[in-house]
Amino acid sequence: MAIHIEELKQISEDYSVKDYIYKDLWLDFAIDGNYSQVLEKKIQTNDVKVSLDELAIRNSLRNLFNTKKGQRFLFPEYGLDFYEFLFEPCTDYNGQTLGERISQAIREYEPRVKLIKVNVLADPETHTYDIDIIVQMPTLNTRATVNTQLDLKKQSFIFVESSRNR
Repeated sequence: MAIHIEELKQISEDYSVKDYIYKDLWLDFAIDGNYSQVLEKKIQTNDVKVSLDELAIRNSLRNLFNTKKGQRFLFPEYGLDFYEFLFEPCTDYNGQTLGERISQAIREYEPRVKLIKVNVLADPETHTYDIDIIVQMPTLNTRATVNTQLDLKKQSFIFVESSRNR
């Protein structure tokens, strides 16, 4: 005779339901939590925060842009090396070269997307490159635009909330 424990059955069902395709860890290793309607506050769990589906892909792109080649242990070729542009003039030619590097890195390291277009606009007055990346996510049946800016003074990529189309 089998013993049925309803609480364990509910826990099993909660963990067996997958309503996502992609699941990636946040590299900041933040602790995840759920909002409790009853307590009206966020309850922390012991799980590491994850991102799902489109957000997982966007975070992967953000990690690709903010990782220098040679920075990842056992994966030295991963990353987007933009540091040679930091001490060069902000020109359309350098923007085109940066766009080609971005295209190559996305094609090589993010197989979940199909790259449609990379558009890089140089702004010499502010020493920035405005970058628009249009990608198709075939598995999710989604097309998205990722907007970022390479700030040569701050030496960093700034990601802007971007649009998506189904």
